[in-house]
Amino acid sequence: MELRIVSALQRAGASDEEIFAYFDHYELPRYAEEGRSRNWLQSLIKASNNTRKSKKTSTQPLRVIENEHNPIKQSYADGVLVHRVLRARAANEAEGHRPILTKWRQEIIEVSKDGVTKPVSLMTARRMSEALIEQGYVRLEPLNKKSKLVLLTDKGWEASELVRGKWSRYIHLWASPTTLRTAVTGKEPPGHEQASQPLEPERLSVRKRRRPVSAEKKRIGHISSLRKDNQINGCYRLRFKGNKIRYIQLITPPDEWAVGRLWLQLQVEFDQNGLPQHLTLLAEEDPDADPISVLVPSRWEDRKDQVLALAVEIEEADTGYRLAEYVDEQGELRPAVGVIVQSSANFFTPLLAQPHGKILRVQGTGEGKKRRYSFEPVADALPISTDLDFGQLLSDIASTTHRDRIAKLPAGWFHMPPKRKALVQRLRDFAG
Repeated sequence: MELRIVSALQRAGASDEEIFAYFDHYELPRYAEEGRSRNWLQSLIKASNNTRKSKKTSTQPLRVIENEHNPIKQSYADGVLVHRVLRARAANEAEGHRPILTKWRQEIIEVSKDGVTKPVSLMTARRMSEALIEQGYVRLEPLNKKSKLVLLTDKGWEASELVRGKWSRYIHLWASPTTLRTAVTGKEPPGHEQASQPLEPERLSVRKRRRPVSAEKKRIGHISSLRKDNQINGCYRLRFKGNKIRYIQLITPPDEWAVGRLWLQLQVEFDQNGLPQHLTLLAEEDPDADPISVLVPSRWEDRKDQVLALAVEIEEADTGYRLAEYVDEQGELRPAVGVIVQSSANFFTPLLAQPHGKILRVQGTGEGKKRRYSFEPVADALPISTDLDFGQLLSDIASTTHRDRIAKLPAGWFHMPPKRKALVQRLRDFAG
């Protein structure tokens, strides 16, 4: 990947010093792991130069391929981009985001901006979306007379998954299954000419049966997800992803809410079972004086105006409402009593207008900066008792002990992928 970046910068006319400055500015992970080695980067520049010279001095005669004069209509030549588009759609759909077709095409363009090459155009995104629908990776669900929702099929979910290691799937959309069948059999499938909507393509091969996931892997996955998404320094956290309707009851009155800048869920070390541990810390008011900002990638930012309050999650029952439960790390059911950590602007400001001592109906809509929450009281509060110490949680988030723990992590820790972090920790434990 680094060699491709160097080659792209050289084709754009960048000098060696400008290439060094580019790697310094973006703090690319591999470059940071090598200790910002100029010798290492210079070797990539030389390798790129040698490759370009060998192409220029080649004595092979030029060949003309007939197919290049009449290329088959395609959406995009980079099959890895197709996988990244499906992977981004799977991640967003898992959170409840189901866009209409035009919004999905804009999402395709945004995904293409993360690559080294230039972003795709709207016309290319349109062709890619049509090919993915025609080949059965995506289906459309009518929303109204004009709009249609975009949903992944089973084939699309399977194609969005990574293969072993860090490899991505290569998905080539050069021809649809219908075109392949026509080329093999020499005749159109029945009803092909009369169909006004693309038919669900038949599978050309039998899909391999997935290996069953062991109970141990499920347990490890549950604990890792619980720690990352539903815990704050060991305390249960109530989350409000997607458009799902939830019910909550506040324990902390508004005059006891706490607000501050937070570094959320920094992955620090691994426990004895090899599972990641996360910490949430109080950030400095002045970002330039915060030592953590120097350790994390430059694109990471602390979350300002984050409000914390104790609450419980409620669920509907036959006789009214009851306290909800969740499965803890030991696989046991626990009452869903914990802390809410949300922005002051879109969550706690409208929540402040609601009466305290009521069960509230909560629903979130939109995403990113357009995310909004609506609240509605539905019933009187339930009698809830908890031994959770809110003051102790706030003290833990502001503790200097955790800052010292982060300061002792190896250089470039937050720039490493998870597997490299685990390897580095094992080597440190072995050496220590």
